[in-house]
Amino acid sequence: MTWGPDAPRLHALWQHRAKRSVVSMGRADWERLSQDTTGPVPIDIGQTPLGGISSNASVIASVAYQPSDSAIGEVVIYRHDLADEPTPVNVDRYAVLTDVGSDPGLPSLISAASTQDNANLRRYLQDNVFLVRQNPGRDHWLRELPTTVAALYKSTSSK
Repeated sequence: MTWGPDAPRLHALWQHRAKRSVVSMGRADWERLSQDTTGPVPIDIGQTPLGGISSNASVIASVAYQPSDSAIGEVVIYRHDLADEPTPVNVDRYAVLTDVGSDPGLPSLISAASTQDNANLRRYLQDNVFLVRQNPGRDHWLRELPTTVAALYKSTSSK
């Protein structure tokens, strides 16, 4: 079986330096999820590398968003956690980096990872997008699902 390009040293060092989860996802898979929209679209996170979250928590909703004018998209996951009453809805955000290959900090990360800027690495960066968990914001604990997200889910389920 043939595997695609990989850059384990770079990925491991990136995660270590960021002190947070950095997950790779096939670019084609991301593009299928975020498909040319001007706003968020509901997604099934079970079909993404973040699928483990849905098996470990009660996911209420998850949406993806990729602004056409930006190299950074977003995945937002809404989870229900009774332990957090009276604000049982937890919001987890992941930045989706779609153009890591042009980041000005990449050469120093490559050097620190003791790897090479070669065709394998460039193909890995081109073939994948990277989901980076964000620190919880003020909206991490909510009383209920935001009305815009609830409406989005209602409109897609009625089709």
